Amino acid sequence: MKALFIHGIEDQGSSWEDTCAALDGIECVTPDFPWRMFTDFSWLREQAPDAAVAAELERVRPDLCVAHSFGALALIEALLHAPDAVRPRALVLIAPFYLSENERLDWLLLDRTRTEFTRLMRDSIVTRTQRAGRKISEDIIEIMVTKVLSGINPLAFTELFGHFSLMRRRPLEDLAIPGRLIGSEGDPGFAGSRAREFGARLGLELTLLPGRDHFLHYTAPKIVAETITETIQSLLVKGNHE
Repeated sequence: MKALFIHGIEDQGSSWEDTCAALDGIECVTPDFPWRMFTDFSWLREQAPDAAVAAELERVRPDLCVAHSFGALALIEALLHAPDAVRPRALVLIAPFYLSENERLDWLLLDRTRTEFTRLMRDSIVTRTQRAGRKISEDIIEIMVTKVLSGINPLAFTELFGHFSLMRRRPLEDLAIPGRLIGSEGDPGFAGSRAREFGARLGLELTLLPGRDHFLHYTAPKIVAETITETIQSLLVKGNHE
């Protein structure tokens, strides 16, 4: 069983290490994608995010795709146009941003999403620091946050916002790939009606955990691994009955 892992924006392939370590019998492929940390986004002139994912689908030919946040949106875009030969048998999507069909796309939404994006980037820094086992003061954390945020290219946000706001216009019902959708109840980009609508349109089983954590692959890798294992077991059971 081969699984392709697709990280979120301003993240990296190594973010899946703890999740992969908790999996047995699975070949985990965890490449760095163009929207990795510290990129200047000049790659957008030559390659769209979904094209980068499509290239990895062709190269890896995975049985399963696991994707986080922006990576999940890029994966969906790629799969909507992918030939059957490279489509995975199942998906596990973690905390993808989604705008419900009844929400208004306006400047207030953009401003609110920008604030939420900043908070999520701050949470990312804190969770990575905790993951490394470092104990630092709130003052030092704020200094780190300010430094990191000042180094994030604005295109990271605008690219995310574009995919987030337009995903509802995609023919998601046509995807027709089974799997799981997992996130946190208080995650601002993916919670409540957003999560339920997205899951229903994709036909994926939805699990929302307590809290507002957006980075479950950092803070709850065993839960993510369990979700992946359960998805694979469902595939095997289905395969045995066909």
